[in-house]
Amino acid sequence: MRKDHKKELWDYLQNNPGWHTSSELAVVIGVSQRSIKRYAKDLIDTAAIFVSSEGYKANQKKVNSTTKRNSDYESIKRVLINEFTQQKKLNLYDLADQFYLSESTVLKLLREIQLYVKPFDLDLKQTGDSWSLLGSEMDKRKLISDILYRESKQTFIGNDTIQDSFPDINVIQISEAIKKLTMVENIYLNTFDFNNILLHIAIATHRIKNGYQSQNPEKDKNEKIVIGNNDEERNQEQNFGNKLIDFVEQTENIHFSDSER
Repeated sequence: MRKDHKKELWDYLQNNPGWHTSSELAVVIGVSQRSIKRYAKDLIDTAAIFVSSEGYKANQKKVNSTTKRNSDYESIKRVLINEFTQQKKLNLYDLADQFYLSESTVLKLLREIQLYVKPFDLDLKQTGDSWSLLGSEMDKRKLISDILYRESKQTFIGNDTIQDSFPDINVIQISEAIKKLTMVENIYLNTFDFNNILLHIAIATHRIKNGYQSQNPEKDKNEKIVIGNNDEERNQEQNFGNKLIDFVEQTENIHFSDSER
């Protein structure tokens, strides 16, 4: 793939405030000084950078504007992904009206989402002006989990973050139940394991409450992973899992299918 040297120049000047000579930039970007001056001309014309006898530097107002716009776009992408996990189809022109964006900008965001969901075995499919997210319920839950981790920018997600994300669930009550059951079943969970289980249960409970259940039980059964090394450990884990699911069913008034269990 051919490199976009003009973008490289713009990125470098954004990330390194101050003046930079054409000879310095030529070394950094890996092109001639003549090429630097040619790329810089387009950026100067759009007021993205300034030029003087000292060289070139980024227009900080432009940098801040670009950063804010990129941040806004990331927020819109998260909203779109969330909507795709809950609706069958979304219309391109309706989305453009909803977010006050051009159709081409929305289309660009949809293409980016298409690439983002692919590693989760999900496909953002276009049919005319409509788009829909295709894939298993379990894979959609993995996507939701990944989004929450990205938003929190942490290696694990605490009770407060999970509760804020799923206000229709009593997260604290489930958290306390996990603590008690680990003691009863003599199971040790580190902080990461504990929060992973809590998050998984919260996502599953929220999805079931809103009518989204696994539609491919055979695939889900094949995805089961046995962590224990012996029958005793497996029995401990099964007892722990079944008791936890029983508790959630009773307190949240929902039903888990056999494949969910």
